[in-house]
Amino acid sequence: MKADPGNAAAVDAWAKDHPDAVAAWVKANPATPEPAAADLAVVFFDDWSATKPGTWPSLAEGPDGTPVKAVAPVQEGADIQSVFFEMWRQDHPDAALADVPADLVTTSASGLDPDITLENARYQLDRVAAAWAQDTKRDPVIMRKEIEGLLAEKSHAPLGGLWGVDMVNVLEVNLELRRRYGEPGHGSTT
Repeated sequence: MKADPGNAAAVDAWAKDHPDAVAAWVKANPATPEPAAADLAVVFFDDWSATKPGTWPSLAEGPDGTPVKAVAPVQEGADIQSVFFEMWRQDHPDAALADVPADLVTTSASGLDPDITLENARYQLDRVAAAWAQDTKRDPVIMRKEIEGLLAEKSHAPLGGLWGVDMVNVLEVNLELRRRYGEPGHGSTT
C-alpha cells in the first residue's frame, strides 16, 4: 500500500464505501483516529476475501491512468499470478530478469506432462549434470556432455519434425539416466 499510490487509492475508495468497517478498526486502534490506506489494508483484504472468496482484486483506471478502485475480481490462476508478479515487479524494478524457456513457466505443474522442450531441458542441463556428477563421483564436464548427448538422442519434433519445436520426454531421459548411472541421490532428475 505504501509503495503504490494506486493500491492506496483502491483501499481509500473501499473505505468510503465501508464506514462501519473503518469505524470498527478505529475503535480497535484508538491511537490512529484517521487511518491511512496502509493501516486498513488487512481490513480491506479481510472484507474482500469474505465477500469475493477465491478472487483477487483488479484495479480500474481513473482518467489520469491511475488505478482508483477495486473492481472485477480476477479469478483465473494465470491472472492472479500476473497480479502478484506485477506487484513484485513494482517493488523490484531494478531486478534483472532472465530469459527462460516459455514452457518452464507456463505448462502444467501436475508433473503428468511427459514432454518438455529441448530448450527447457538444456536450460536445466547444468543443474542436472552437476547433481548426477555429485551422485556418481564423476567429472561434471564429462557428465554434462554425456547428458547433452542423451538429450539430443532423445529429442523429437511433433509430426515427425514437420511442425513445432524439438521436445524431450522427461520420463524416458530419467529412465535412461538411471539405467546408465544408477538411482540418483540428490535430486538430479530433470
